[in-house]
Amino acid sequence: MTDSRPIFALEVVEGPQRGRIFSLREGDLVVGRSPRCSVVLADAEVAPTHCGLRVRPDQVIIAPGGTIAKTFVNGQRLTQARLLRINDRIRVGGFELTLRLQSVGHETRFAVDDRVGPFTIVAELGAGSVGRVYEARDDAGRTVALKVMRRRADWSPREEQHRRALFRREAAVLAAISHSNVVRSHGSGEHERLPWLAMELLDGLTLREKLVGGRLDVRSIERIMFQLCAAVSATHRAGIIHRDLKPANVMLVGPEERVVLADFGLAQPQGAPRIEELDPAAGAGIIRVGRQIGTPAYMAPEQTTGMDADFRSDVWALGAVLYELAAGRRPFPGNDVRLVLTDVVHGCPKELPDDVEPYLRSVVYRCLQKRPDRRFSTAAEMVTALHERRIVQWLPAGPEGPPPQPLAGCPKCRAAIAHPLRCLNCGHHIFRYTDGQVLTLPQPDGSIGLACGKCAAAVDLEAPECWSCGVVYRDLPPEGLSRSAADLTRGRAVVIDILDQAVALLERCPYCNAARQDAQLRCRGCGLHLKAYVAQRIRLELAFGGWSIVCGRCGAAVEKPTETHCGGCGLNFTNGQMPDGTRHNDALLPKLQRELEKRRTGG
Repeated sequence: MTDSRPIFALEVVEGPQRGRIFSLREGDLVVGRSPRCSVVLADAEVAPTHCGLRVRPDQVIIAPGGTIAKTFVNGQRLTQARLLRINDRIRVGGFELTLRLQSVGHETRFAVDDRVGPFTIVAELGAGSVGRVYEARDDAGRTVALKVMRRRADWSPREEQHRRALFRREAAVLAAISHSNVVRSHGSGEHERLPWLAMELLDGLTLREKLVGGRLDVRSIERIMFQLCAAVSATHRAGIIHRDLKPANVMLVGPEERVVLADFGLAQPQGAPRIEELDPAAGAGIIRVGRQIGTPAYMAPEQTTGMDADFRSDVWALGAVLYELAAGRRPFPGNDVRLVLTDVVHGCPKELPDDVEPYLRSVVYRCLQKRPDRRFSTAAEMVTALHERRIVQWLPAGPEGPPPQPLAGCPKCRAAIAHPLRCLNCGHHIFRYTDGQVLTLPQPDGSIGLACGKCAAAVDLEAPECWSCGVVYRDLPPEGLSRSAADLTRGRAVVIDILDQAVALLERCPYCNAARQDAQLRCRGCGLHLKAYVAQRIRLELAFGGWSIVCGRCGAAVEKPTETHCGGCGLNFTNGQMPDGTRHNDALLPKLQRELEKRRTGG
């Protein structure tokens, strides 16, 4: 049986090759001068890769090619991806093309009662980009889902060979996995040069269909995720990366809603060539606008940039699915593919609703770490955290870490923070919190959660370093306190650094008389540390020909204004620390103390 349907085409209406029609196959195509492009426009005015097309069954999107070459659509320069409409005019170099609909191509299909290998067709169930799926029955009466590779008359031999390789890989992958939560293979073969794959016939609904009713309750989420993680673990044990985990590929079968992972069309055995490298005719590589393989909303950052996926890429996708179950929305929503991919790589997922269980929230955020080495290493490790209901991460994290958080108070005694170095209530060192190395997060039960300021992993109160990213925490500032209260607390003034306020009163450097033009703590003219001066860690004494500098603690001469330590007692002028670990008793200059008091009282 054959089927004919309209497809998109580009017609040259002006310039060289006028009247030529380029049929557009589904996928990511490139328009350019290079003979390896999908649409070849052989002219010196056309760049080797001029622009890109993303062709879908119902739409065509055009995007700039990343070169200095200009592309125009209906007379306007193309600066970002946009949807093309029928009869739109595209100017590429000396060519003008228009988008048309074209009815070409006959696809082989099977009717009821047709024989395919040892099976008899019962009904057609649907179709994907590579295969068409039928309900079929073998001679013993067993009913299966029979997937047969699609073949169209307008496909080139290269394209058909590529799809055949994909189909055979899927069959081999399924044959290697045996698990109750993974769709079972019942064999594969060929019929009249068409590969077929017989699989377990699943009677149920997809997880995507179930989510139409909104987000799920905790019990349902746990039941689904325990089984889905078990399926992914079995896949990984077989050495296979799924690469397309999403709700549409998860079936809920029968009244008990048994979870079954399906659609291994993009799966990749570990160490095998990537699917995008399987094209036997592309010796030097296929030119494409993007090298992404997968579904954008569930792809890990490394997949979106064309890097090799591994088991941790599937962990990312599991986190995206768990996020959607708990929130009823995707972590990176949107319909513009390029914007979604940008958010996946550079954005931070929106925080989950407040009523989501903390342990679910923490597992989601752990999975969605941008760097693979900061995620769970396997699905088994992820499901262990779910079973233990363990807090592993408090916040979502972007490429630069989690967003800044207001200080919640001393994590040891819960008292409000009133000094940047120590809690005035219990004496606990708190610089790591006021400095943003560790974030303090108030919890509904009144406790304070601690998150690493670099990767957002949950950390313990006295931990010397982060167990996840390895950053070592400091309890004393290396070069003094340079942040103001507003900077540290996003506007909540709970840290009072009076030395910073005193430095702000100085209009000129007391040593070289240079005007202060910014908020730097060192004079741009002579290098004098201004905070050391206002705290009297150093003193200026009038000498013949100008000022001399002496240590505020021992009175020893300081050779240059840029010196960081006293040569006599070892005092660190930048942070006030002594060699034995004690600190210098900072005392504000009396004239500055009076000026600050005057401003505070309004006198």
